[in-house]
Amino acid sequence: MGRVHAVNVTGPLLGIRHLMPLMRAGASIVNVGSSAALTARYPVACTTSKWALRGLSATAAMELGPLGIRVNTIHPGFIETEMTASAAPAFRAANLLGTPLGRTGTVDDITPLVTFLLSGTPRSSPAPRSRSTAASPRTAARSRSRTACARART
Repeated sequence: MGRVHAVNVTGPLLGIRHLMPLMRAGASIVNVGSSAALTARYPVACTTSKWALRGLSATAAMELGPLGIRVNTIHPGFIETEMTASAAPAFRAANLLGTPLGRTGTVDDITPLVTFLLSGTPRSSPAPRSRSTAASPRTAARSRSRTACARART
């Protein structure tokens, strides 16, 4: 479980942390999650790490947005890659049952989306679900919490 979290969560976190000082307004980060971040049908290590990446991306978007840096995460379903080539036939079949198009995806299916998100075209993105951008006591508390976390990291 530790290796999966190291790759899926710690890697993107360290990437964001080390590249952030080099990024300017208009820059973009795209994390590639998985439909595992939207369901609970996958092994626990994969599911929890992809939920964590989803949270990391949402938090990074809130912290970097005021600097003009966009952060997005895409959550594709089963994609044909070297890693998934060895998936058990039963696992493949189960994934296909939950796929509206009834086929696995390819890297070519998601490349245009990632390219679009990294381009300068998306000038803004919709607000995260059920979050208000208006200031509220809860927003202020989150801001104080983030500041406390930032101080604790240094």
